[in-house]
Amino acid sequence: MTAQNAAALDTGAQPIVYGDWLHAGENAPTVLIYAHYDVQPADPLDLWHTPPFEPVLDEAAGLFRGRGVSDDKQGVLTAIHAVEVVMEAGGGRLPVNVKLLFEGQEEIGSPHLEAFMADNADRFACDHIFNADGMQIGEETPGILLGMRGMTALEVELRTAHRDLHSGTHGGSIQNPNHALATLLAGLHASDGGVAVDGFYDGVQPPSEEDRQDMSAFPFDEASEAAELGVVEAVGEAGFSTLERRWLRPTLEVVGMWGGFTGEGLKTVLPAGATAKLS
Repeated sequence: MTAQNAAALDTGAQPIVYGDWLHAGENAPTVLIYAHYDVQPADPLDLWHTPPFEPVLDEAAGLFRGRGVSDDKQGVLTAIHAVEVVMEAGGGRLPVNVKLLFEGQEEIGSPHLEAFMADNADRFACDHIFNADGMQIGEETPGILLGMRGMTALEVELRTAHRDLHSGTHGGSIQNPNHALATLLAGLHASDGGVAVDGFYDGVQPPSEEDRQDMSAFPFDEASEAAELGVVEAVGEAGFSTLERRWLRPTLEVVGMWGGFTGEGLKTVLPAGATAKLS
């Protein structure tokens, strides 16, 4: 693809990479394709078998390995190559006008994107938006996402003392925040797999029968996925299939927790506090 008006646009942080092809005519619709080039942190580095920021072709597995290969470098390249293929098939032209927007802050919530687009509304004006940051049904089964569940994040800190104490001196007589936090987190879910927080499901629309029939028709091999991921069994809210839990139901996940000494070796520390991150 030969993009016009290609530029790295200054947002005050990581730039937006932009390019367009606007020669389909004034009456043709304009499609804006979004993706992002930033990635999640590569930690812990000692668990990587290949350098995280050097793409390595794993010929045996038939894939590339590296941080962000899937999320969302593939989205960037897929968008570019898709436009190239359509343009080649059309003799060097596209049936629609195309704008490409690749940002660098998606993984931290895109804090500059909304204001920047509002300030540059004419540049980004379009009839349709295609988000190339998504998933597919399987290795050889693409998918088009029609909606997202959304996300919020919380950090919970629980403290039981003013300072760390010696576990040999105070252990068994003072509340251990790790124990207390573990009990609190375990109580977030009921025995049937549902979330036990009051009001959590308020306003959540139940899936329609049509939705459930559509999902049951997806070519999803749950056993193969479990074997690939090393998962012993599926869990979650009772009364819903795995895909329904993933795509139609809200979830509450503990994505991080720590407290006390977590380095190599042992320290007899009764921590003053413990922390968890929830998503």
